[in-house]
Amino acid sequence: WQLFRPGQHARTRRGASMADRFADRPNSGEELACMVEIKPDDPEWREVSRLVEERSKQFVRHYGFGLEIKRLRRVLCGRLQREQRRMAEALGSPTLLFHGTSSSSMESILKGGFRLPKGSGMFGRGVYFAHCPLKCVQFASKAAMEGSAWWSALCCLGGCALGCSAGIAGCVTGSVACCCGGCMGACAGGCLGGCAVGGLGCGLACLNENSQQILLCEVFLGNSLTLIFPRDVDPSDDLKRGWLPRLLGARDYNSVYAPGGFLTAVRVAEYIAYEPHQAIPRYVIEFSSVKT
Repeated sequence: WQLFRPGQHARTRRGASMADRFADRPNSGEELACMVEIKPDDPEWREVSRLVEERSKQFVRHYGFGLEIKRLRRVLCGRLQREQRRMAEALGSPTLLFHGTSSSSMESILKGGFRLPKGSGMFGRGVYFAHCPLKCVQFASKAAMEGSAWWSALCCLGGCALGCSAGIAGCVTGSVACCCGGCMGACAGGCLGGCAVGGLGCGLACLNENSQQILLCEVFLGNSLTLIFPRDVDPSDDLKRGWLPRLLGARDYNSVYAPGGFLTAVRVAEYIAYEPHQAIPRYVIEFSSVKT
């Protein structure tokens, strides 16, 4: 598995659309997906940057920040992604949507595709996407903070364990009194040191929030069910049409659309897919938040 090929850069055909580019580079013969770097002077960088800007500008005031792209990589499909795309094409043309997640989950997505979460979200167990990239930042931030909390706890525990080990080692070389003093001093020092290291890890994680990653994906929504209020959607039931609509030729639903607004479940629109093959990662966007 190789996410990025060193020294390989994308060459964009002049005037090619995003859909054309994906079709031009099926990564034929490759078993696993990989990424290629897009340079800032490449027209493709400008196109993605313009998409991010256009879809953000309406909501910059709502979120209080904008995005600045720091690094852009295009995902070249492997065998899994090509198979998923063939399955999803029956749903019609894809929509380019954003998805926010942690770095570890992102690597898993690029390796093995999207997976349904264990728990339900506002609209059930699905993969959530947004038209606006700013909405996705909160999910990447949440994942990063959760990771920093675990890192801090592990560092503190590790520091305490090392401190206790040092105190016990004092028993071998010194008297009982020295041992007790060594244990107390080493444990205290270990705990403080562990907390300091944990705090440092937390601080570094917070700093990394200024340079996070989101995915830009092709999402095959098919026929979308619009939901104004939250519902724990069961795709096997809630996305199925009744006998009368089916008799009249109506198709079953393939996804959920939650429109944004003051009187709806979400302020900024969301799209939910309930089959992992409905979404194909196309770009990894590394960005920094710019306060407005």
